Amino acid sequence: MTPGDDPALSAGGRDRSGSDLRNVIAMVIPVVMTTSSRALMDVADFVMITQLHSDAAQAAILPAQMIMWVYIVFGMGVVSLVNTFASQCLGRQQYRDCSAYAWQTIYMSVVAGLVILPARPFLSNVFAAIGHDPAVQVLELAYADVTLLSVGPTIAAAGLGWFFVGIHRPWTAMWSWPIPTAPRTKRMRSSRSASRVKIAPPTVLLCPSIYLVVE
Repeated sequence: MTPGDDPALSAGGRDRSGSDLRNVIAMVIPVVMTTSSRALMDVADFVMITQLHSDAAQAAILPAQMIMWVYIVFGMGVVSLVNTFASQCLGRQQYRDCSAYAWQTIYMSVVAGLVILPARPFLSNVFAAIGHDPAVQVLELAYADVTLLSVGPTIAAAGLGWFFVGIHRPWTAMWSWPIPTAPRTKRMRSSRSASRVKIAPPTVLLCPSIYLVVE
C-alpha cells in the first residue's frame, strides 16, 4: 500500500483531519471556559469572605462547600449523561428526543433539590462531628443553608450546559457564565466594608438561578 492509497495519509485525509481538529477545539474552548467559571466563582466567594476580617468565616466556607458538593457533584455527574444521549439523538435527527433529554435534566434537578432538604436537621451533627470551634460551626451551617436551596438550580444549569454541548452548541452555555460570575467579581472588587460583603451569601442562590433562566 502506498501513502496515496491510505485515506488517512492522503492530502484529502490530512485536510479532513485538520478540519476535525478545528471542530474539536471549537467544542472544547467554550466547555473549558464554562467549567472554569465555577472555580472563579468559588475564588470570588472566598475573597469576599476574607474582607470580613473574620477567621471563623474563612475557616467555615471551605468545609461547608466540601460537604455540600459531595452531594451536588453526584447530581451533576448524573445529568452530564444528557451530553451523550442528546448527541446520539442529534445524529439520528430525532430532534424532539434531544429536547426531551434536556427536560429530564430539569426533572432530575428538581428531585435532587427536594431530596436533600430533609437532610437539613442533620447538617449540624455533621459539622459538629468535624470538630471545629462552635463559632465556625454556626457559620458552616449558615453557608450550607443557602447552598441547600441552590442544589436544584446548580444541577439543572450543569445538565442544560451539557445538553448544549451534546447538540453542538457549547457557546450557548459559555455566553451565560458571566451572569453568575460578574456579580461575585464585582463585589469582590468593590466591597470595602463588612456590611457590604454580607450580601455575598444570597448570590450563592441567585446566581445559579439566573444561569438556569438564561439557559
